[in-house]
Amino acid sequence: MVPFLVFFLAAEIGAGNARAVAVAAASPLVQSSLRLIDRQIDGIQDASVRHQTADAIRNPKTCVASRAHLTEQSRSALRDKLLAEGFVSAADPLSGIFPGLIEDGSACPHLPQPFGTAPGSGTGSHHSYPGGLAVHEAFNSVSAQNFARGYQRIYGEDLRFHEDVLIAAPLWHDWAKTYVYQWNADGAEFQEITIAGTPAHHVLGLAEAMARGLPQEFIYVQACSHVAPSLGNEKRVADWIRAAAILAQVDVSRYLPAGHLPPLRAENVFHNLSDADFPLSVPAVVEMDRVLKSLAPRFGFQDSAASDYNWKFRHRVLSHFSAERLFVLYSNGGARAVEKEIAVLFR
Repeated sequence: MVPFLVFFLAAEIGAGNARAVAVAAASPLVQSSLRLIDRQIDGIQDASVRHQTADAIRNPKTCVASRAHLTEQSRSALRDKLLAEGFVSAADPLSGIFPGLIEDGSACPHLPQPFGTAPGSGTGSHHSYPGGLAVHEAFNSVSAQNFARGYQRIYGEDLRFHEDVLIAAPLWHDWAKTYVYQWNADGAEFQEITIAGTPAHHVLGLAEAMARGLPQEFIYVQACSHVAPSLGNEKRVADWIRAAAILAQVDVSRYLPAGHLPPLRAENVFHNLSDADFPLSVPAVVEMDRVLKSLAPRFGFQDSAASDYNWKFRHRVLSHFSAERLFVLYSNGGARAVEKEIAVLFR
């Protein structure tokens, strides 16, 4: 009976996930980012945090703990709890809260694609190509540490920060994009809903970290990626934690003692700042999408609406070079500089 139940409950799996694997595997940028992430993980001192982070990122068969044993009835019940708190809309599809996993509903549902092939954001936004998540998170993890180093350089070398959370919180923050942003056959991505006023991946990643028993201090820093809990934003962060606790089916008081956030720490702000590369990375993608469409006919891709354009040109180019690199080249040398850079892929 269990296989039938799993089949019955299974939500859609991205038809293009396998093609994304091939694109990311051929990208030196994505592979170097994954190696950097491996080194970051190895630098985590807390054995439990290191183990859980390594398992979540390195193991394509990792069990998604927050989704284990969920039935159609239990999913609806969790959705109703979110709805009662105003965290989701009645119009939101259940699949937006519970995107498809392999062996969904079983004791060990696992990811529909490896961490290293997921995009860093939705279609047309930052790092929206196979492997973009790894590039994005490698940059963010290093950035969080760099903010701490900057504070030490200016305000005193004796200042101490919790290195483990600075390394691991940026890696965990976007982890759920592995199933939120799956690939359709045409190279577009699944649509994402919001939960508690923030993109769903943020709350889903928090729920997974809670379900795996990561410590309260870590959860608090992870929750701050989209905004720091200061200057009137405290309720937003607390709501994200409350929504995640519902989905993880854990007692929220474990993370919000007496119903309130713990005191603000510098690490909360460093994590928020480390995720804020979008002022450049989003316009870089928008501009490069325009430039690539104009250059595509020179490389044999006449129809930018065709799936071959996405898989064999756009995704391949951006996965290999990144929109950020091409944007800087374009800023200095125009479309000709971009054309010269990407021509090496089509010789």
